[in-house]
Amino acid sequence: MHRQKRFDKKGKLISYRLIYSGKDPITQKHKNYTMTWKIPKNLTLKADIKHELDIVSTAFEEKARKQSQGSDSIDENMRFIDFANDWCDKILVRNEEAYKYRTMAKNCLKVINPYFEKYLLKQLTPNIIQDFYDYLSTRTYLKTIVIVKKSINELIDKQNLKKVKVAEIIGINRLTLRLASQVGQQININTAKAICRYFKMPIANYFDITKQEVKYSKDTNLGIKTILTVILSEAKRRGLIEQNYAKSEFTKFEKRKRKRKQIYDENEAREFVLCLKQEKNLKIKAIVSCAIFLGLRECEIAALDWSDIDFENNRLSIIKDLVYTSEFGIKEKSTKTNESYRTIGVPIALAQILAEYKVWWDEQKSSHGDLWYEQDKLFLQDNGKPINPQSIYYWVTKFERVNGLKHIPPHSLRHTATTLMLDCGIPLKTVSKILGHANESTTLGIYAHSTKTQEQQASITYNNYLCGNN
Repeated sequence: MHRQKRFDKKGKLISYRLIYSGKDPITQKHKNYTMTWKIPKNLTLKADIKHELDIVSTAFEEKARKQSQGSDSIDENMRFIDFANDWCDKILVRNEEAYKYRTMAKNCLKVINPYFEKYLLKQLTPNIIQDFYDYLSTRTYLKTIVIVKKSINELIDKQNLKKVKVAEIIGINRLTLRLASQVGQQININTAKAICRYFKMPIANYFDITKQEVKYSKDTNLGIKTILTVILSEAKRRGLIEQNYAKSEFTKFEKRKRKRKQIYDENEAREFVLCLKQEKNLKIKAIVSCAIFLGLRECEIAALDWSDIDFENNRLSIIKDLVYTSEFGIKEKSTKTNESYRTIGVPIALAQILAEYKVWWDEQKSSHGDLWYEQDKLFLQDNGKPINPQSIYYWVTKFERVNGLKHIPPHSLRHTATTLMLDCGIPLKTVSKILGHANESTTLGIYAHSTKTQEQQASITYNNYLCGNN
């Protein structure tokens, strides 16, 4: 077997291409079996890289040899659960940045595997999978609802500790601790228990707990169906099954109604921006401005570096995302798609807000010393680490509540920005580029209501042009 080194533009070794010289088991002609192994970012020592490479190479060579001999094409006794777990375990091997996808897949398999545990891959039929889909649509669970009835701030004050220190000791983030300090807020039951254990007091003293039986959402069920379909597609590709019976041509799945998007109308958006200009917290002001002026995703906002901003030409580059999962924590990764990697113009108002925030940020960097040393992220925690993208939800919600605005989630600010850009006459192609969509048809499919409004206005404009305003 041959190993080819691969380097980036700067000459840094980034991966190996493994080549096994064998034959096609059907035609018996020569065939090269190949695999690319990317060097994990956490491996820096040559000895560690070589050790890991040897393990990967040995496994690949054995697999390629079996494929070459035709002994890996069909396994009559392959259990579904074994194949599914193996597929899931190798997600990060196929794509080392697929943290969220792997977490989602593992959660889906917690539902899928128990149902198909007794089946071999070859035993799956449309009826078996249809029964599983029917089961998904009827599943319910007891939802524990925890509401803060009394603020825990008094407990924190008694210990004369800062909230950041208390959160660290308890093992939760500061955002969660803030929520647990506000009467009327809903928090996770495990968070409530952790807080009560730390302060050694009964949970009922500060939290109201109720249980409610609810159905799993259609979006949750659709995610499970998608993972099952992908797994069986891979099994079919490898010749382990003849058909993927999870597809819609063989089975029926509950239809998901497209939810009406929560957005601000033109007047509400203007009121939102007016409140934003008066916001005293410059960090919240900058974060929320990126959402309403450019429609950036939360993961894109959290990943912004100052080097991504060209203040001289009012341009901003979106080149990466920050994602969070409970298993891997906060991770930086490539943008969602190639099209999400983009450079776009910055509205003057946003450029001024970011410039104002940069002055404040520089002062904070100086006061935090080594904690912020060599940091370039726009939005940091006090300890110098990047913010959790999920915390943006808290800041947007707080901004809306303080200013008496209608509550819509952060991603709906993206929908608002998009709708208003289309409504004010910005070409679809330009809006699509600003959003980072793969193509214009994606934008058109999501925001068809806005293009209909444009069409109606166009008909009125053209009518007035031909016939006059009378």
